[in-house]
Amino acid sequence: MAETTHIVPEDADQTTVAAAVRAMFEGLSWSRARALVASGRVMVDGDVIFDPSARVSAGSEVRADQTGKRKSARSLPQDALIFVDHDLAVVIKPPGVETVPYDENKRDTTSLLAMTLQSLIDTQRRRGGTVQRGLGVVQRLDKETSGVLVFPRTHAARKALQGQFRRHAITRRYVALVRGIPTEQSIETQLVANRGDGRRGSWRGGGKPPPEARRAITHISVLEAFNDAALVECRLETGRQHQIRIHLSELGHPLFGDRIYRARNAPNAPAPSRRTMLHAASLGFTHPSDGRPMHFVAPTPPDMAQLLHSLRNGDQV
Repeated sequence: MAETTHIVPEDADQTTVAAAVRAMFEGLSWSRARALVASGRVMVDGDVIFDPSARVSAGSEVRADQTGKRKSARSLPQDALIFVDHDLAVVIKPPGVETVPYDENKRDTTSLLAMTLQSLIDTQRRRGGTVQRGLGVVQRLDKETSGVLVFPRTHAARKALQGQFRRHAITRRYVALVRGIPTEQSIETQLVANRGDGRRGSWRGGGKPPPEARRAITHISVLEAFNDAALVECRLETGRQHQIRIHLSELGHPLFGDRIYRARNAPNAPAPSRRTMLHAASLGFTHPSDGRPMHFVAPTPPDMAQLLHSLRNGDQV
């Protein structure tokens, strides 16, 4: 059967879209199931889904068409593109989306990069004229992290922004929900790919850190304190991979929803959120062409706002 519909059962709650599709067709391989999703031939509750690793809830309707027309990458919601000119595209990244494709050798339809480019192409085609296709990468946010991010649209803009990142001239403000209430402080460590337990973390070996260690500085302040939890602000001087998550976890204040960087001896309780509660709230830099200061703010996403509401009400989470 080329097309079929499936209702996700209770025992498959939060399974991946690829797994749901594979269950719909007897003998379907994992690679074929993922390809069907990535090519836009799968809908969940009426919406086309391009990410094979996206989660579906029990009761959701999944429809797949093996012979359907291939669809291009989805566009971003119109309000996610908050600034566009010849040099830059500033976007608000939703949680659950990779900034860039995980596998660069495969056709990319699901990353923020692909969706932003598709949105720009769609807009330019509606307006007519030449379509400007270039889009570079100067920063990344983790898949589960939401918030504001800039893509350069020209080679010159990319080089200029890369220089600002190297000089630490970019201002980046994050907010996070954490366990416990940390003290206001600045953290400086040397991050390594393996801190001794197979995970990225701060060098604790004593003496001179290895050559691959990278200096990481995070400034932390508490915006709002609750009962054994806090909303914190993190300002970055450096932008190392997982820097905020590592620094807060090593302080004993892991982020809500973080399943990798947990404080030692932390209770193995169910996570109160399905993703890491980290949000890139604002971004500031100098425009690469005319030098004017640029500053952008991303509103608190709904899932974080809902968790904040529960904490303010004194709910147990």
